[in-house]
Amino acid sequence: MSKFKKLRREDTRSNSVDSEKLERELFEWANSHGAVTTNIQVVTQDAMRGCIATTDVAGSDMIVHIPSALVLSEAVVAASELGKALLAHEKDHGFVASKTDPAASKVLRFAAFLAFEHFHTENSSFWTPYLASLPKSFETMPIEWPLDQVQSYLGDTNMMFKVVERRKMIVAALEFYNGAILQRLPSLKCVLMFEDMLWACSVLQSRAFSRKWDNDCADMKEDHLTQLCLYPVIDLFNHERGKPVEWDYMNGVTFKLTDGVNKGATIWNNYGAKSNEIFLSNYGFILLNNPDDTATITLNINKRDPRFKERRASLKRHNIPTEHILRRNSSQINESLIAATHILVANGRELSILEATNGIASFLGRLHLLALNTLYVLLNEKVVKIVAGMPAVTAATGRESSVQLVRMRMAQVYRQGQIDVMSHTRKLCLNATQQLLGFTESGANLHFLTLHNPLLSGAVMKAVYDIDDEEEVLDPETVLALVLMHEESLGAASNFHDFFVRTSRSLIEAKEILRYALLRIECILTSCFVQWPS
Repeated sequence: MSKFKKLRREDTRSNSVDSEKLERELFEWANSHGAVTTNIQVVTQDAMRGCIATTDVAGSDMIVHIPSALVLSEAVVAASELGKALLAHEKDHGFVASKTDPAASKVLRFAAFLAFEHFHTENSSFWTPYLASLPKSFETMPIEWPLDQVQSYLGDTNMMFKVVERRKMIVAALEFYNGAILQRLPSLKCVLMFEDMLWACSVLQSRAFSRKWDNDCADMKEDHLTQLCLYPVIDLFNHERGKPVEWDYMNGVTFKLTDGVNKGATIWNNYGAKSNEIFLSNYGFILLNNPDDTATITLNINKRDPRFKERRASLKRHNIPTEHILRRNSSQINESLIAATHILVANGRELSILEATNGIASFLGRLHLLALNTLYVLLNEKVVKIVAGMPAVTAATGRESSVQLVRMRMAQVYRQGQIDVMSHTRKLCLNATQQLLGFTESGANLHFLTLHNPLLSGAVMKAVYDIDDEEEVLDPETVLALVLMHEESLGAASNFHDFFVRTSRSLIEAKEILRYALLRIECILTSCFVQWPS
């Protein structure tokens, strides 16, 4: 067994008799077309379907071989009558399934082919034995959850937005593809249903592999280096993190285990180091304490920002994304995330400097500090929202179905993972801020002026301590404003003279910004022996 416990989906086919019959027909079909499957046997344990070895298999020896004729790939779809019609319709109408996901169109086209072959060929398709052996539904994949459960269990998470967007894409593609079939292939006399496409998309998300296009398919591959493929039988193997596996693509695909397997032992595949968001959304299971967990954070530019176009152009020019991945065990903040935040919070002068530094400006103290603080606040807000949604997945009423309870449990693990990853990055922001401010026992630092920095002249702080401030007019922000004004008035005599020369705004502008603070404390300043700039 994997050392990481999994919450797994159940096989939702009608009963075990049907399941065994369909599995037997799958293997008969595969073997009759050149597959080699004698080393494996399908078993169901704890409501989870998988495979065990029927004999000892040495390391790097063949476990299963599937010939090219049984690989259901994009090339197969592109060569089919339906595939050609859908692609031609897309090109004629400029149809793009998603502006942000360039692979969305080919996935949905593949899904339309699967839906047609499975639901509209009256079991006459070459692929029927394989498609019929697949689960009838994928109840633990969020894309198949009722929308009220998606919103309740996954509210305020990236997963919720991902599910909603995927369903919208399916609806749009469904309408477009049905129009294509009606116009280009009226003889098919079929209309694809939403449930058909949803099932087909779930199949591809949970079972498709990616591989390079064959040389003889160069005219079919569009703009992508790899194509999606379905490998009958091989896709029965479940996931174990870190399991060493080998693939041989000679004359089809051969699956091997680097360490071999003993008779009766479970045969595991390795889906790769993936986050729980990917495992849950694409496969319908989740790992407890997943060390590869991640969270996604998106930085959007406010369209009312007067520098909106300038910031957007800067991000595009430097090829800096607005969507960023946070990792559970990262030792530092994602550099592209920091660069994007610099651009989003920079003032006009700083933006001009960023143009010459590819968005990296850690040497601009004020900007870097503001970026770290902005990220900290943003992450904190997201954590608070995700925590607030926890009761929806932890407080069962006793009326939930078994499937619903599994969904709640998986959503709870997913949400906690998001909290942990974002909290870790939030801590990195705090550590970076403290390092930037040069926190030491003495607090001495010539780059950042704080109230407790011993390099200050001390006049303002002494005056503040001498004042009986019962009404608490002198809050820390006001005191810091007074300190700034006094230090600047000292000119070259201040330890922070270079600081003001490099980072402060003009004296006139500073006076305008602080005018309100002066009005608030005018009555108190009369007792302070401080020289203010005239």
